[in-house]
Amino acid sequence: MVGFVAIAETDISAPPARVWSALTDRTRLNSTSSGPRWRPTGIQACHKAAQLCGRASTRGAMYEDKGQIIEAEPGHRLVVSHFSPMSGRPNVPENYHTITYVLEPRCGQTHLTLTQDNVGAHVIT
Repeated sequence: MVGFVAIAETDISAPPARVWSALTDRTRLNSTSSGPRWRPTGIQACHKAAQLCGRASTRGAMYEDKGQIIEAEPGHRLVVSHFSPMSGRPNVPENYHTITYVLEPRCGQTHLTLTQDNVGAHVIT
């Protein structure tokens, strides 16, 4: 992990397999997300080195997020790199985040922990 680290946790009323599907199925991502629309060559394959790419517009300006699957353990753990030009930083390796999703079954639900490294100091309040 590099730089500042942000951690978020939540419990979801669904089994880990369903949460995994929501995180990785591009058709679900594209129909429920208000963020970038992921291309078919992205996360659905869930194998190491698969490229991720999403396009969206904010206030009339188009941007394209990029990343790569680093690790995928279906139903349990997903690790991806991520870069967004909306950060205002150049597209160089040191400006990518590593985002880790960990799914744990708990009492018929899923406990989801999301960790993101290399978060800029200006984001922390």
